[in-house]
This record gives sequence, structure tokens and C-alpha cells, in this order.
Amino acid sequence: MRFVVPFVAGLATVGTAAAVPSFPLDRELRVVAVDGQSVTGRMPTFVVRGEGGVLTGSGSTACNRWSAAIALGGADGLAVGPVRTTRMACAGDATETERAFLAALQRVNRWRYEGSVLVLE
Repeated sequence: MRFVVPFVAGLATVGTAAAVPSFPLDRELRVVAVDGQSVTGRMPTFVVRGEGGVLTGSGSTACNRWSAAIALGGADGLAVGPVRTTRMACAGDATETERAFLAALQRVNRWRYEGSVLVLE
């Protein structure tokens, strides 16, 4: 999945010889592609928040709301726990976008940047 991350240069970790990008916490990201396919219409969103040492992810599936436990590990590890969603009826392309997004979200195990784009793989 590809996510839009504005101002990536501002996400560098301070105190290292070379600036190392960190995972963007507390920033709502828009999904621009899932499994190599550009998202058209309403875009899913993804935000990871940290509170009390616990990370949670949430956002929109393009139709419903989703949430899950998130774990970051190592330099680029990312795990998404079981995903919970609301159950509203979806219309048109939103149904397929939601299905593809949720399936891809469950497969994510690492993250990286390509320029100013956050890629979850």
C-alpha cells in the first residue's frame, strides 16, 4: 500500500550521523494505491497514535471506520493486529476499495519511504 506523507524531511530522527526517517505518528495519511492499483474515488485513511506506550491504528476504509492494535519493531517492522470495522453498507467502488484495503492491511509487516511516500509492505 502507498500512503501520502507530507513533509517527510521533518520526520528525521535527531542525533544520528545520517538522518533516519521515523514512522509518522499522529498524522492522518491518505492511501493512494493498494497492491499496485491506484485508489480512485474516496481514499482510505490510516493514522497511528501512541498513548501510554500503546499504539493503535485507525481510519477510514473508504466506506467504514477501522481500528487495530499496531506494533512497530526494529528499523522497519510493522504489525497490524486484528482489525475491527463498522458495518455500514458501501456503494459503488467503495466496496472493492474497502475489501482490497483491509486485505492488504492484514498482510503488512514492514514500512519504508520512497521519497515522500510511505510504503507499507
